[in-house]
Amino acid sequence: MHGKTGWGTSNIEIPVGWIEKDGKIYSFAINLDIKEGKDLPKREEMTKESLKALNII
Repeated sequence: MHGKTGWGTSNIEIPVGWIEKDGKIYSFAINLDIKEGKDLPKREEMTKESLKALNII
């Protein structure tokens, strides 16, 4: 899994990126309006939940 946050902090990972699995590449992105820095972890959580629901991770 490879990702980029698009936000000026280093404590959040993976809202935009790609996953290589079984010889295939799956790209992903999530766009949320974040009003407070404390809400940043929601992007990573939602991304991982979505990828799990799609059986990618």
